[in-house]
Amino acid sequence: MIREIRGASPDPLVDLFQELFRSLADARSPLGWTAVLDPETLGDHERLLRHAWENFLGPKLRENEETLQASAAEVLALWDAAGHLCGYICRFLVNCREQNLLTWNPSTNEWEGAENFIVDAAPDWPIRNIEWSRPVLVGGAPEGVWHNPAAGRWCLVQMGVSPSDLAQLCFYREILRTNSISLIRFRPDLQHDTFTEDQLESAKPELMETIGKLAGVISKQTSTATAISPPAA
Repeated sequence: MIREIRGASPDPLVDLFQELFRSLADARSPLGWTAVLDPETLGDHERLLRHAWENFLGPKLRENEETLQASAAEVLALWDAAGHLCGYICRFLVNCREQNLLTWNPSTNEWEGAENFIVDAAPDWPIRNIEWSRPVLVGGAPEGVWHNPAAGRWCLVQMGVSPSDLAQLCFYREILRTNSISLIRFRPDLQHDTFTEDQLESAKPELMETIGKLAGVISKQTSTATAISPPAA
């Protein structure tokens, strides 16, 4: 249900950026950063950007060339954002290596520790609302989030600005069971935003309404008051 809650952006180029980030961030993906960055090139963001263009962005944009003919400025913004994203990823990786959170194993020619940067699945999130027709269990694989083990912080990576950014940040705070989460936006340059607990809590009513509607359990006059069940021990 996670993908349904996040929803699709009205801008296909924003969705393309999100797909690019997910592909580059996943160390196991053929498109991931591990496919092109070795110990000598770990900080080479231009190398990573070429990899992203040749194996993902270029083919995707050519597939949609006809529909994007009137969106030259938006495509350029996507390209700029992709460059800043690659720079951010490389700086992040170099920092993790300097702190021994990422190491190269010469016997296997593989990076060790990269599995700590993403998560395959989050614990199910049980939600009860006194005016919903039944409890709801939210589950699935988190997407678009990046874990910084050095700072002990999760980051939600987005392109541009969306009215739902705060609600999405609140959502990932809940399913990842963390109070340490921030928002990294590319507009197209990098902007790192942190929010207080009160700010995140203020987005919860909108989030609960979205979940209730998607699950088909919300009535026309449903209250946003919820009782969140604790995770199973």
